[in-house]
Amino acid sequence: MASDELSKVALQQGNQLPYLFSDVDVAAVHRSIAQHEHVMASLDLEMEKHMQIIRQLQHKKEQHLAQIRHCKGMITLAKQLPLEILAFIFEECVRDGWTKTPILVSSVCSSWRKAAFTPTVWAHVYVSLDSQDPRRRTQLWLERSQAAPLVIHLEIGTDTSRLISIMEMLIEDAGRWKEFTIKSTLLHPVDQILQTWSAPMLQLCSVNIAIDQELQPSDPQANENAGQLFAFRHAVLNAPNLRKIRFERNLLPTPDTLPPCITHLTLTLPSLRVHTQQSTLSLLRVLEGLTYLETLLIEVPIPSMDQQVFDLESVQEVEIILPNLTSLTMMGARRIFGLLPHMKLPALNEINLRSSLEAVHTEETNGWLIRFFETTSHSLVSLEIRDLPLEETTYSQITSHLPSLRCLRLHDCDISDEALLQMSGSEGRCPSLEYLDLRWCGRLSGQALVEVVRDRMSRYGDIKSILEVTVINCSFVKEEDILNMAEFTTCRLVHRGSQDFCYSWGCCENMRYRKRFRQRLPFHKDRQARLCLILG
Repeated sequence: MASDELSKVALQQGNQLPYLFSDVDVAAVHRSIAQHEHVMASLDLEMEKHMQIIRQLQHKKEQHLAQIRHCKGMITLAKQLPLEILAFIFEECVRDGWTKTPILVSSVCSSWRKAAFTPTVWAHVYVSLDSQDPRRRTQLWLERSQAAPLVIHLEIGTDTSRLISIMEMLIEDAGRWKEFTIKSTLLHPVDQILQTWSAPMLQLCSVNIAIDQELQPSDPQANENAGQLFAFRHAVLNAPNLRKIRFERNLLPTPDTLPPCITHLTLTLPSLRVHTQQSTLSLLRVLEGLTYLETLLIEVPIPSMDQQVFDLESVQEVEIILPNLTSLTMMGARRIFGLLPHMKLPALNEINLRSSLEAVHTEETNGWLIRFFETTSHSLVSLEIRDLPLEETTYSQITSHLPSLRCLRLHDCDISDEALLQMSGSEGRCPSLEYLDLRWCGRLSGQALVEVVRDRMSRYGDIKSILEVTVINCSFVKEEDILNMAEFTTCRLVHRGSQDFCYSWGCCENMRYRKRFRQRLPFHKDRQARLCLILG
């Protein structure tokens, strides 16, 4: 085939070469490639020069951006806050457990450093004997706190070799102690500490003691006095302003342990053994001598509820009077609520009864509560019943003795429509009730709730209107019921954040329900004003 015919065929098949390879001047092609490579090398050099200029410009830009950030930092709120407010924020961080806050914030900027050197920021002295060089840390905190009142937290593990030297350092500033917390694995180190408390502690107003293991493994619990802190009362003789005491230990204190002048007492009883027998009579004798007591908290933590047993056989005719007690909180199961009928509290205005639905309860609890409210409820303003399985009729009998009650909180209870409806009408029970908080109430219907709220709006005599209703995770209270109540009162669908009584339990957060209800709310604009959705 002729060469021109081959070229035509190649063009038809998409080949862009108008000629055969045999017609190419190879040397010329190589010269052309060399020329292009030379030009590309020149372009690379030129590009590199421009890249150097770009990098230089980028570096200058970064410098200016850094200056801009610095200038903006000078006008931020954190920079403009007065030193007193910054110091207060740092103190709050320390109270929340960030013990190294003074050291960390000191390296941020000059104004933070000035605020961090406020003596009160260093006044929270945290000492852990298991940490590295606790003596040096303690000395630094004491020096920088200057004359500020001290809040001391002393944590003791199994190594107590440095305990005495630390206490010798702390006792020199005993006049500045405001609050002293001792958390110890064993009992003996606590006795050692209390024996050093011989100096005047004029500012000390609060003492917290927590002991994990009461007795050494080799020591038998021979008698009821074993493991008692008899040095405590003598140790606090030099603290005339001590008013608040908290014990967290398996053993109850003896009657001669606590000073009679205290006004706030917390007893936490975590059981370390199966079915610990507590002497209820001893507890009543302890409380009997505390006539100035204003607040009392007796709690058995949830893991220990089924292990703590309160002996009620020896207290049938015992009765104590606490004339100044205004707040009582009891948490536990089994027979702990059997204490109530033996306590006469004429000034009580707040009571919180808490338990766990997983714990073992006794049928006698209903009778104990009814007997207690028959004699001690006339001045009661606030009542909380949490996870305590009571009979349906018990609620009806309790509410008949609450003429001054303003706030009622029921958590996971079986209150019925019938008991709730007894609060309506001209002779309705709880005539002073203004705040109703219902959570996980599985029997109560929204219709009954709406009827009570609407009826109390009629203002029968001294019957007060319900100012606010909280409804969280109540199965038979529907969205339409919430909207109907919103015509008469303020409705709350979520808890109050850190101020809520369920905050530490984490049981009443329902983001899905809140989100769904919020989406439906625009269709009911006429009722939004009375509907309170707390989103924080």
